[in-house]
Amino acid sequence: MSTYLAEFIFKHNRSLAFLALMLTIGGGVLGLRVEPGFSADNLYTNDPEDRARHTQYLEDFGDPATKTVVLLLERKEGWFNFRAINEIQTRLARLKAIESLSGVLGLTSLRSPVYDPKYGFRLQPLFQDDFEIDDALVASLKETHGKSDSKLRAWVSEDGRDLRVILQTQEPLTPVSLATLQSETSKVLEGVCDKIHWIGVPIIDSYMIQVLKKELPFLVGMTGLVIFLLLWMFLGSWIYALISMLGVGSAVAIIRGSMVLFGFKMTHLNNVVLSLVLMIGVAESIHFLGAYSKQQMGQHRDMAVRSTLAEMLLPAFLTTLTTVIAFASLGLAKLDIVRNFGLLCALGVASAFVFNMIWMPLALKTVTSKEVRPLGFLNRFLSHYENRVQELVLQKPGRIVVVGGILLVGVCASLPWLDTNQKALEELMPSDPVRQSQERMLSKFSGVFGPDLVVKLRKPLEKFDEVERQKLSSYLISIGDLESDPSQNLYRNTISIFDFLPAKMPLSELDRALRMLRTDPLMASSINAMINSEHNTIVLRLRGEDHGCEPGLAVLDGIRKGLLNQNTLIQEVDFVGHWFLMNKGKSQLVSTLVSSFVLAAFLVLPIAFMLVRQRRRWLWIALINLCPMLVGLGVMVALGSSLRIGTAMILAIALGIAVDDTIHFLTGLRRHEDSETTIERSLAQSMRVHGRPIFMTTCILIGGFMVLRLSPLVASQDMGLIGALSLSSAYLADVLLLPAIVLIQERRRSFKNNV
Repeated sequence: MSTYLAEFIFKHNRSLAFLALMLTIGGGVLGLRVEPGFSADNLYTNDPEDRARHTQYLEDFGDPATKTVVLLLERKEGWFNFRAINEIQTRLARLKAIESLSGVLGLTSLRSPVYDPKYGFRLQPLFQDDFEIDDALVASLKETHGKSDSKLRAWVSEDGRDLRVILQTQEPLTPVSLATLQSETSKVLEGVCDKIHWIGVPIIDSYMIQVLKKELPFLVGMTGLVIFLLLWMFLGSWIYALISMLGVGSAVAIIRGSMVLFGFKMTHLNNVVLSLVLMIGVAESIHFLGAYSKQQMGQHRDMAVRSTLAEMLLPAFLTTLTTVIAFASLGLAKLDIVRNFGLLCALGVASAFVFNMIWMPLALKTVTSKEVRPLGFLNRFLSHYENRVQELVLQKPGRIVVVGGILLVGVCASLPWLDTNQKALEELMPSDPVRQSQERMLSKFSGVFGPDLVVKLRKPLEKFDEVERQKLSSYLISIGDLESDPSQNLYRNTISIFDFLPAKMPLSELDRALRMLRTDPLMASSINAMINSEHNTIVLRLRGEDHGCEPGLAVLDGIRKGLLNQNTLIQEVDFVGHWFLMNKGKSQLVSTLVSSFVLAAFLVLPIAFMLVRQRRRWLWIALINLCPMLVGLGVMVALGSSLRIGTAMILAIALGIAVDDTIHFLTGLRRHEDSETTIERSLAQSMRVHGRPIFMTTCILIGGFMVLRLSPLVASQDMGLIGALSLSSAYLADVLLLPAIVLIQERRRSFKNNV
């Protein structure tokens, strides 16, 4: 079958190349419409029940996260006194000229809801005197509003040098409208503070989109340049380097066009798809040129191309199949961003194989007949290096196996210390301004991160009696005031509708109070996001520090059970919100990794068995190809890095990439074993023929992955480092451990037969 396909490709090469050219042009033109589209939604779990609850929550209460930004105003010297705060509030009022701005919330703009038996419920300014931000202000807050010290820290820091202001808009903020808001705000606040920190979901989304716009051309360009230089060094000719990159160039165009057709946008994860396809696709080109250089000797150029195509089509197809399976296995992921990444990579690798088999024969027949040979100094180094590796394997196979076994046991022993807890801020670099602003707010103010609880009551709030209302209010507030046990006290700050109502107001005033709050221009959006129009469902916001997804989610079941069991007034409790869906999605990375690996191993390893046809050797090969994944995990433990999206992806696909070189080596070994030579000669010949292409492809893969270390995104950097180290271990396993195990097995079998 492979011979027939090779002959068909050779005969109809020009027609197939024309079709490939049309597809490349079409994909490239269509790909110009690809836009960055980072959003917190990309990290949500795709659990249908959680999604449905969140959708219902947005319909009932709106989505304040996408319509709200937080300003953190910083003073390097001096305190914010009341006069300065009032001046800031007056200046911010000018922003209402911006059409989309609906409200400005700050310490002086807040209205204190009070109840007086004579005048009933009314709103009055929270502060009316000239205060300094000191103990007197804290005491005033406690007296006039009934809030604790932690509540005060939601607006002003303890040292008085940081002031928090919230800007609310009518519509979700886009990068354009956000840029306008930032520009106008900087103008009106000039001179009243030393620095403005911008915080919130729209800020992160806009920042990520800007980074992706700059990062994509840079990463793809740098990866292409590094690959071209390495190819030029290894192949000895810039023409061969360009020929090797023809197929992956077409594959890149197809990927971009497919993203538009399927509605995918450029996220921080699939941003590296193009770089990965460049690396993996070029690896097959090197093996093709390596085989062509052997066929060149004593044959006409066309015959050499025909023979190379017939020889390489099946191994190239099998290696492509294993890599495609590894990537496609990510389709089981419970995160849309991971699933899209896997499918795009699978499509790109398959496209690179098809285009390589079309472009390379045509180019080699047309362009040049120059010998494929590394540059002089590199050729001498590789020749010496290959001889030393062969001597080491043939003379000391036992030592190689022992050392490899000890290293693998050590790596496996370190796995229990692997950190699987992911913190939101760790996705950004420590020097990143967005992360620094978030960390400053965490250090200066009480609660920032946490879930929202939709609490469905058994009856409308106005039908509660005084005892029931007090019981409900006290229990909701007590959730954030647990003991100091860090495993429980994660959410110190709670916000509910009771924070906006006077403690001693009679229930007869409740309906009037809520109507007044809903019509107040400064407080309406906050109230509407806290209680529905029927007054039988309220929202409780739990806020704390960035504890990570595991501790943060672990206590939620206890909170739900406590609300349902200890308060008979509550009918149902659901967790919703951006934080909850995003952290639940992140917590599923381990199960995604395991399921993807099991599926990939189940489909990939039988391909290796087809080539080996010996059960014992196949089992050793299966173990050897686990090395990249195990080494990657061990490196993460050694560096103290947690299992995040970038590292989880490279570990999931390491098996498919590692098996590629194993398949090329085993194909050559089988060919030489069939010639009835000794196992030593078969191994030496296979290492001589395939060792250099395997070394070249590994260097290109490592170089390409190390380019990802230049990315400003932690996910890309992690993928680069762990990918480079994992593939380095895969190379050592293929050129040292695998031949050593095969040699020991064959020598044992030969000894037993002789006995």
